[in-house]
Amino acid sequence: KRILKVPFDHDIGDDLFENERFAVREGDVLRTASGVRCRDVHGPLFDGGFIHNGDLDCFDGVLYVPMEGERSDPPVAIAAYDAATLDFIASAELREDERASACTVNPRNGLFYCATRRRDASDTRIVAFERRLDLVAGTLGLFEIGDLTLRSDWPRPIIENFAVRPFQGMAFSRAGHLYLALDDEDYRGIHLFDVDVLDGFRGPFYLPLDGRGAFNEVELEGMAIHDMSEGLSPGVGGQIHVGEVEHWDLEYLTFHHWGVADGSERALV
Repeated sequence: KRILKVPFDHDIGDDLFENERFAVREGDVLRTASGVRCRDVHGPLFDGGFIHNGDLDCFDGVLYVPMEGERSDPPVAIAAYDAATLDFIASAELREDERASACTVNPRNGLFYCATRRRDASDTRIVAFERRLDLVAGTLGLFEIGDLTLRSDWPRPIIENFAVRPFQGMAFSRAGHLYLALDDEDYRGIHLFDVDVLDGFRGPFYLPLDGRGAFNEVELEGMAIHDMSEGLSPGVGGQIHVGEVEHWDLEYLTFHHWGVADGSERALV
């Protein structure tokens, strides 16, 4: 498994590794001539059985990556990498969980949220953690506060259903809104919540996405909330960005982008 860092001005429609044979190795990081950086999962984590990455988040110069492993003990860990260099910083174990599909940091209070599933449980939960990262000591501590309760009465009450939905992406905006990418047949799309620590109320925003969903041929894979409307990246704009994988003979990764109709409302996303 690799983590990629692509320059803003790079066309992500091109082959990211076309010139990999000319790449320069800088420690554990491989840098191509076009500036694309990539690194494998940190060695001890991979050797420990962590072979699947969930939806990562970048906050205050640090990448937080949820990792799962069928033969790891515990089966879930959160790894922290330097966003500038992709150097490994630290990792924290989630010993009570067996799945971690996505994570994000709330910029309003610095709390860390992770979509997880406990061992021998069928429901997905979003858990809030206090986050303590020591860059000098190279340690990451995650201390559970409690489960995030998602409430909704628009367009109809579906709070009971959210617990069993597959969260394939989650991200906070700078305004503090929580966006969730759900991948199932009933509510496949992007949902918005206003969050106060452990209480989230669904706002009047739902962006439905076409596709079969439910891990059937087409699967949502990660999301980000970032204003790309200044034209820094070729072919990319808007504020809401979602990845989608097509499971055929080959895997094709598509990035979808949406933006506000009125440019003066970008800060409200």
